[in-house]
Amino acid sequence: MKKTTVLWVSNLLYRIKDNTRMFFLITITSTVALSSIGSVYSYWRDKETQVNKISPQSFFCVDTYNNKSKVDYKVNFIENSLKKEEISYTKVNGEMKFIIPNGVKDEVTIIKEDTYNKLAGALSLNTIDLKENETMLVSYLDKNKRKDIILDETKLQIVRESDSGVIPALYDSAYVVKDDVYEKMKGPRCYFGAFNVNNYKDTLSIGNNFYNKFGNDKGDKHYNNFLKAYKLEKTKIAYGVLLFSAIFIGLIFFVTTASFLYNKCYMDLIEDKKKYKQLNKIGLTYKEIKKVLNIEIGVLFLLPYIIAVVHFFFAISSLKCAFEIEITVPALQIIGIMLIVQIIYFLIIRRKYLFEIRKSLL
Repeated sequence: MKKTTVLWVSNLLYRIKDNTRMFFLITITSTVALSSIGSVYSYWRDKETQVNKISPQSFFCVDTYNNKSKVDYKVNFIENSLKKEEISYTKVNGEMKFIIPNGVKDEVTIIKEDTYNKLAGALSLNTIDLKENETMLVSYLDKNKRKDIILDETKLQIVRESDSGVIPALYDSAYVVKDDVYEKMKGPRCYFGAFNVNNYKDTLSIGNNFYNKFGNDKGDKHYNNFLKAYKLEKTKIAYGVLLFSAIFIGLIFFVTTASFLYNKCYMDLIEDKKKYKQLNKIGLTYKEIKKVLNIEIGVLFLLPYIIAVVHFFFAISSLKCAFEIEITVPALQIIGIMLIVQIIYFLIIRRKYLFEIRKSLL
């Protein structure tokens, strides 16, 4: 009952009840705008982390063991290119096998302990020292809950698990075993050559020359080429197109919500002119009218946006749970930018609205 409080409270109750459907549409369209831009922008910011997970080594060429000479030819080309550009590197050659464990349908990758330690050393990761009947599971995605596994009739105990890979993510669920255990196991064998450099982004030209020379010579995980700088460049282009599309779609939805509010405000303007003219005659000053309208129009603009932000946080949080992507900073940035745009639009509409009301009081 203090001063004009009862006036703007009663006006707001009426406006909210009268405009429920419009608020629903504004909330949903704002949520779509925030979610489309926020999700793609989160991927855009996290692209380097994703590329590092997919391709830990700067260069990784693999083929069946029968094509060892073909891998060596590619490795020599990369090595000569790195020397030519005076880029320091670490080089690791090795092999891996593919075995289907007992009771499991999917094929898994087997790596020697010595080979793993060389690859881990190139990436400045901790090396390991396993016992005869022990193994280490390297998995980027789901963790194996079992504490033992049977590989080619050999029962091994999983004593360690890691999500820091030393080989591309295509070879998920890789098991590291002792060298003599590895030699006893039977399965398809592949040979690989890997290079790691301090700043892999400097090797983009080498990656382009590699693909110009060898073409798209890759297939399944038994023969493939992983060039990190080249992959990052392609990811930038792909996410750049998606980000532009998301921003474009988001802005369309955001302009749509602004149009709803703009039309609604000016549909109510004729009645408000009459109402506030009568209130002005019985003693309500323009200053008090301005205060009431600031609250009313402010709530009309910000209430749907606040609810949309709540929806957006639930939607964007699923990305972090599903793909372990950092979403806090990009989410806050998108919310902040959209809020600034909303406030600017609110100030423009409010200024015109108050001008029309004041003109009717003269």
